[in-house]
Amino acid sequence: MAGPVPEAAPVLPAETDTTVSWEHLVQVMRKEPDAVRAVRQTRARNVTVLMKDGRSFHAREPAIDDIVRVTREIDPSGGILIATQ
Repeated sequence: MAGPVPEAAPVLPAETDTTVSWEHLVQVMRKEPDAVRAVRQTRARNVTVLMKDGRSFHAREPAIDDIVRVTREIDPSGGILIATQ
């Protein structure tokens, strides 16, 4: 009779959902541009950056469309999904 089956190690790190300053959010995007999956922006200037590994970061942008500008700077080819309200 076989013993207990060991649990498999997770492939990705646990999801992280974090509110950060605008400056920190931009720093994360510039440090890891290839890890950014998508960005979202609301009319209230609340933004979310979704990373490919499950992390998400929330901040309030100083002016509307700042997240779009930063995203286009780090990804001029347009591979990062941008969702706006």
